[in-house]
Amino acid sequence: MTFVKFNPELVQAFINDLDSYVHAVDSERSDIHRASEDNGHPVPQVGEATRYPALFVDGYLGMDVSAASDMATILAALIEVADDLAARRREIIDLNSSGVTAAAPDGRLTYYLPDDAEDTITNLRSYNTEAATAAGADAAALTQAKDSENGTADDGRTTDQILTDITNHQDNPAYGAAFIKATGGAQAYLDLVYEIDRASNYPYKSESAVTTLGHVLGAASQPEVGGDDLGAQFASVIVQTPSADRTAVFNALTSQSEVVYGTGFLTSAADGLMGLDSVNVHGGTSYLSTQYSHDPMAGVLTAMGNNPRAALDYLGGDGHVDGDGNWVPDDKAQWRWERLTSRNWGCDYMMPGSDKPTAADGLTAALAAASSFHNPAPADDGTLAKDAARDDAKAAYASARGIMYFGGESVSKNDMTTAMQRNLAVVLANCPEEVIATANGTDTSYDGQFGGPAFGPSVTDYGVSTNNISTLIYRIGSDKDAVTTMSAGVGDQFGYDLAARMKEGNEPPATILGDQYQSRAATGRFIERLVGQRFTDDGADSEQDEARSKAVVDTGLSVATTVGAAALAAATDGAGAPALGYAVSSTIAKPLVADELSKDLGISDPSLTGGSEEEGRPGTLAAQAYGDALRYGLLGEGTVGKARNNQTGWYSEDVDGKPTMQSSASLSSDQLKEIGSWAHYSGDPEFGKLNSRITDGRSGCDGLFDNEESRDSYAPISG
Repeated sequence: MTFVKFNPELVQAFINDLDSYVHAVDSERSDIHRASEDNGHPVPQVGEATRYPALFVDGYLGMDVSAASDMATILAALIEVADDLAARRREIIDLNSSGVTAAAPDGRLTYYLPDDAEDTITNLRSYNTEAATAAGADAAALTQAKDSENGTADDGRTTDQILTDITNHQDNPAYGAAFIKATGGAQAYLDLVYEIDRASNYPYKSESAVTTLGHVLGAASQPEVGGDDLGAQFASVIVQTPSADRTAVFNALTSQSEVVYGTGFLTSAADGLMGLDSVNVHGGTSYLSTQYSHDPMAGVLTAMGNNPRAALDYLGGDGHVDGDGNWVPDDKAQWRWERLTSRNWGCDYMMPGSDKPTAADGLTAALAAASSFHNPAPADDGTLAKDAARDDAKAAYASARGIMYFGGESVSKNDMTTAMQRNLAVVLANCPEEVIATANGTDTSYDGQFGGPAFGPSVTDYGVSTNNISTLIYRIGSDKDAVTTMSAGVGDQFGYDLAARMKEGNEPPATILGDQYQSRAATGRFIERLVGQRFTDDGADSEQDEARSKAVVDTGLSVATTVGAAALAAATDGAGAPALGYAVSSTIAKPLVADELSKDLGISDPSLTGGSEEEGRPGTLAAQAYGDALRYGLLGEGTVGKARNNQTGWYSEDVDGKPTMQSSASLSSDQLKEIGSWAHYSGDPEFGKLNSRITDGRSGCDGLFDNEESRDSYAPISG
């Protein structure tokens, strides 16, 4: 959507200048024509070109502008511009005076246009004045149909017909604001949705109505139409007369997945609702009250998941960045977190069905969205813009608070819904440096020992411990999509680090590659141990359980390995680049779907992640290491020559003749066997070095869990 800002004083001044210019030029035209006429028009073309005044064209004389003289045509066009601006100015002033749209903070007036609409006076009226008029008629008709015995409005439309007509305007802010106003404000709007829900005999009709009216409220929530104040109004109504029905209606409206609510609406509503404890919300007689959380915070937090800026502003507050680059939150942000982390999130557990959304789902959705501002990719010179650095620091703070809470003693694995697991996986995906450092036993300090330097603040600057990170991985570990989401972020970090270190060229390539794969192996083993422990603690003892646990690990590690190859491809002019559905050196705002991502990445068989000594088949991680050794020229010519003679098609060369290997995740079992044989019989020492570093990484990680001195710091809280 687009809101055009309009300064009426400056526009009027421009109109006046145009009028003055037209009159001045027309006066000159008249003088020229008179002089030509007095001399018998010695140049006939001059006489014709200056014959008519501009005001006569296309109006007074009924002449087509295209057939008029040159000067008249130009001046008439300017008059049309001035007239259009004057009409537009009057229209916009009327819009703002009537409350259809609101003035911007700088005093400029606004009007709405869809992104694909041309900025004309016709569209201005259609999407603003006329839309507001239609909203008033639709709101009145919907109320009439709801209250009538036969469910029909005075204009003959049924409730279903009216709702269908509303969908034609549902994302128009001018329409939305006028609709809410015509309905009677926040309380009347909540009551309207409740009564439509109660009157419906079919759940799908209730859900359809909520979807449409959720879009309308989302449109009305935009700041340009007064949405900031509207959020506080809805909160006030709910707090004053709390009920499960009313909170469920509001949560249903604000939980629509395709709607982006205004930032000010969400933050003001959330602050207003924070003081209402869920235990004080009782009752529930409608269908919606059985499908949506009764916690008044659930909806606004869920909606923040669709508006990362709102999530960041709410969870990070209005603090400042200190001299160390860390975020110092203001008192309001700290108050919010005190209330959020002491809140009873369990009020929804009595709702029928385990898949019902909970308020904690909403909080984790907001956390996921806010975390997407953490670790932005730096510019080519390695720096961040000031605003990006500020957002990075704020996001690190919010992510840290979330990791400490959901990875701490106040929450257990049994509290985790599937939605919570996947949302928290996004947070971990956007904190890959800390995950990698923890897995490598560096006490979450990402100091370049196993990867590149950290950019910006770390969540550990705010108190996140190794236990918090391991516990959170453990708690998300039973869900394949969650582990895959986290692994994508970790893989992206590895790929970025390898490319950056190779580009810097401050160390021997073999050293960099060895460090990288030791770290990758340690991180993969770390995830494997925690996922395995989660399944064990859940009582997994059947072959089916074991297969499910292995599938979670294998898919996650395959994704990590494949994504990690993408940044490498960029550093090697595209050699071996996989067909990625995930952007490199970016953050994640929403959970990823494992099967879809695996398909996008071309992962043929995740079960090939692990190697088989019996078959002489390396795992995909080792195969990727061998491929990187090829790309970076670490192997002898004889070894490369043997690769050229491969029989299964895993070796190729780019346009410059540089050797490469297809993405390891897309390799078949037969290809992996041939690669294993090639590495084994080549006698190239680089293979042994890489294998040793991979083994060291895995054993080093095992030591974190098995060593008595470190166990307490890395073992997750199993409860």
